[in-house]
Amino acid sequence: HQPVDPRGSTRQLLEGAQAANGPVSEAVRSSLAIADPLARAASLAGLLAVVPPGAKNQVVDAFEAYFLESYEVEQVLLVEWWAQFDPAAAFAWTRESHRAQHPRIVMAAVEAWARQDPLAALAEVFKLPDLGKMQEAGQVALVAGWDDSGEPGVIDYVIAFPRGTLRQAMIDGLVRRRLLRDGSAATVAWAEGVPENATGDFKQRLWRRVVKMSSRIDSEMAAELARSWAPTAQDPSLVRLAGLAWAREDPRAAMDWLSGLPLEGRLTEPGLRESYRLWLSRDRDAALAWFLAQPYRLELEPAAALYAMSLSKDEPAEALALADQLQSDVRRQFAWRRILNSWYQRDPVAAEAWMEQAAVSEEERARAKKAPRGKKDRL
Repeated sequence: HQPVDPRGSTRQLLEGAQAANGPVSEAVRSSLAIADPLARAASLAGLLAVVPPGAKNQVVDAFEAYFLESYEVEQVLLVEWWAQFDPAAAFAWTRESHRAQHPRIVMAAVEAWARQDPLAALAEVFKLPDLGKMQEAGQVALVAGWDDSGEPGVIDYVIAFPRGTLRQAMIDGLVRRRLLRDGSAATVAWAEGVPENATGDFKQRLWRRVVKMSSRIDSEMAAELARSWAPTAQDPSLVRLAGLAWAREDPRAAMDWLSGLPLEGRLTEPGLRESYRLWLSRDRDAALAWFLAQPYRLELEPAAALYAMSLSKDEPAEALALADQLQSDVRRQFAWRRILNSWYQRDPVAAEAWMEQAAVSEEERARAKKAPRGKKDRL
């Protein structure tokens, strides 16, 4: 239920503020004086939707009469309204007024400008300071507005941008907007149409983001994309991203899919291993039961190693026997030593007796007795 008295406050009228300089200023001030923050935003948005550009000075006068933090939603509404008819001036205000020097307001101004004239906005964005992530915020907003404008060049701009977290944020924005705005089929077609020779491994990075963000909408769709794209991209992270996302939602279905993929092991192993690790951490009994129900296959060795190490908490001797059957020399030795070391740390008497009976070498006994350092179960 809506509270009878919403928790909010009016935007405080500044001490010594001059009287309104016209009827529009008076109306905007009345909106800013509403206590309920949602009602205040709705009133202000409705008012600005019908205020003509010629009343800009009255609108600004009303805002200058009130105390507003630089990140407030009211400032965003002001910039969105102003930028419809004079985006350059709206952007300039975010640089000149101490009231508006916040990444949130700058992003609103840049994005609104880029929707109308992305190249003009681009020229100004590079003048933004690095201080307070302002330059980064402007760049992300530029790409978003440019994408909405329908003008060509935005994908070429992002491809040419230096690799790093900022370009990744731009890619994320493009993928998210396309999935939500255009749908999955159009997004996949767009991603597949990017040139193979795009610099900085762009296409591979783009496909990863499409798979990851698709998984938030439809895990099975993301899985199908990963299965389809992995051989072309030769990128194991595609299957890993899809598998982990699906495992968070339905680990049994994810493991059934991963264990049955008709792809070479290099492309599937990280996904199978990390998805099974996630399941073990969340529901160990169900994960162990699933493994026991599977016919043993070489493709399941990454999960088998994790199964053995998890089993070692209750049945260390059985876990060692299972680890000893792993066909990968590296995986077998790592799991076997990890299990024996863990057993010795928990129950040195029992572990010593087992090592004596199994004729374990002196070198391996010394390894078992050594205290572990850090996380050592990352197979």
